[in-house]
Amino acid sequence: RLYVNLEWSSLWHRTLQTEDMDLVQLHAEVVFDKNGVLNLTRLFELPPAADEEKQQEADEPFALRIGPLQLVEGSIHFADQRPGEPIDFLLDSLNFELLNFATRSDDAADAVLVATGPSGARVDWTGQINLAPVSSSGQLKISNLLLKDFWAYAHDAIPLQLKEGRLNFASDYRRDLAERTELQLSNLNAQLAPLELDTPDGQPLVRLENLEISETSLDLTKQQVVV
Repeated sequence: RLYVNLEWSSLWHRTLQTEDMDLVQLHAEVVFDKNGVLNLTRLFELPPAADEEKQQEADEPFALRIGPLQLVEGSIHFADQRPGEPIDFLLDSLNFELLNFATRSDDAADAVLVATGPSGARVDWTGQINLAPVSSSGQLKISNLLLKDFWAYAHDAIPLQLKEGRLNFASDYRRDLAERTELQLSNLNAQLAPLELDTPDGQPLVRLENLEISETSLDLTKQQVVV
């Protein structure tokens, strides 16, 4: 279900403004095939590259203002067929709220996201989003994430067998894309409980009941990590 309350008078000011927007039970399939083609790219036919002058004209975002936007009980199925062991992950309950979003504004929009999966994983995010310049800040928390769901991404670099592993992660963050990719993490806490790794031939290698780091920070620009 899609519900939109459009403020028609905003069109006289060359702005598309909505007072309310609700999306109920939206489901998305995000799939990379074996050749690395993302299925969502087939929704769009990209135009040929424009010259520099036209590109500068297109850099100014379309005038859009959104009051409360809510995504209620959505779901996302993510699959990646590129690794040797394909990735398959589901978030079957996704709720998102965006407040006071505007493409031509210096004010940041507030957003809240809560998502859970059938394996017990949960994602909580609260933050602010700004398009002028492109930046975001807030708090991210991931709870009870099964490492096996994404271990195929690490397996090529770490050719070990994952027997068991669950991750809990929480951090404040700030990301800025105005001039270059800047990422700062602070008050970072992460916990692996438990973690079991075997050698490629199946011999026990690592057995940890609990591994935790806290009060950690990361600065991508400075290439600095403090634990």
